[in-house]
Amino acid sequence: IELPAHRSCRPVAVRYLFNQEDVARFERLKAKKPECIVRSYLSDQKADSVTDSSTRLGFYIVTGEDLHTVCEDAGLPQNAL
Repeated sequence: IELPAHRSCRPVAVRYLFNQEDVARFERLKAKKPECIVRSYLSDQKADSVTDSSTRLGFYIVTGEDLHTVCEDAGLPQNAL
């Protein structure tokens, strides 16, 4: 993935979408802070058809000024650092 120069040295996190709660978190972030989402993909399959990582609903990559902000935006626990 080639990122624009202004984002090239910022921390990033990847969040995979496995259920409707994950999708809802992504939709809230997209509405509130769309500028932090670098790339995303959301399939049109139903959440109940997800059985493992290969059938996940999608993903999104977020970026921010620091790791704390990135983890918060991606919904990752702070001990994930």
